[in-house]
Amino acid sequence: MQAIELYEHDFNAWLAQQINLLQQGRTAELDAHHLIAELENMG
Repeated sequence: MQAIELYEHDFNAWLAQQINLLQQGRTAELDAHHLIAELENMG
């Protein structure tokens, strides 16, 4: 499942995927748009 679809259907799985990608340094594969939105909503 693509990151955007995962975000829309299973937030926790999407979040785990994003964490995994960050830990592996695979930043080009991040769902940057939604990740930035979620971080902005935190503050």
